[in-house]
Amino acid sequence: MKIGKELVYLRACVNAINVSDDANDHRKFTFRAGTMQLFSNVEGTALYILPVKRPKAATVPRSRKRGKALFSAFTGYEAEAGFRFTVPDAATTLYKRGDVLTILYTSDKDAGGGRGTRQKYIHTFKAPPPIYSDRKAAPRAWGILRTDGKRLVTARGIIG
Repeated sequence: MKIGKELVYLRACVNAINVSDDANDHRKFTFRAGTMQLFSNVEGTALYILPVKRPKAATVPRSRKRGKALFSAFTGYEAEAGFRFTVPDAATTLYKRGDVLTILYTSDKDAGGGRGTRQKYIHTFKAPPPIYSDRKAAPRAWGILRTDGKRLVTARGIIG
């Protein structure tokens, strides 16, 4: 799995994920508060958990309408700016680790049941999609991909 060049910053910090590997062993990965941010591809079919402290604001070209629409649908806020950030070189290619069972994240989203204040959300996947990481020991970047092409990110939040 490759991380795309254009990502949508979802204004959410990931706190933890539960993963089931190929041997059906379950493992919980927890992250220090504010260190792992949640992103999506423009289509909303992949999620990325990346170690980006605070993306820097940048101008969004008019051609990025789908990304702006996805951001607005998920967060309930209008996308006024784009963001530039650096993904660690080693994290551009991700390798399959198993399936993601749940994701716990914090967001101030105002859509999908959010109230515009920081809240924790737990999403349990009905059909766990595959999860990928940049390395086996101490991963720094994660990717979740729907293999059926359906969206993971909608106005209701993370689905699937």
